[in-house]
Amino acid sequence: MMLTDVETYLAAVFVQWRGMFAFATFIPGALAWVTPEPTLTRIRTKLDEVVTLSARQRMYRVLFLIGVFVAGFFAWREQYQIALSKSPEAVQSQVQRLTTELDEFKARE
Repeated sequence: MMLTDVETYLAAVFVQWRGMFAFATFIPGALAWVTPEPTLTRIRTKLDEVVTLSARQRMYRVLFLIGVFVAGFFAWREQYQIALSKSPEAVQSQVQRLTTELDEFKARE
């Protein structure tokens, strides 16, 4: 594996993780649009009573690690599909298809 492959993979992990993070941070904003403010205040107050700050920080760390783990799998799948499309068999079949299309075009002309 070359260094450029690792860089490409890490960039793909970051892109996947950023997409999941954007979705996760969109949810509270979307709830704020839908739910009236007094209801959100009551929910926040209740959550502050139930979940301590240290427990919340642990939960965020775990969610962060799970997000990076899942993003790694999504990025791996994306890179695997790219590698398959560049495999010798895929290139050979594409060349054969193009050759067939060229022969058909020549026959029509």
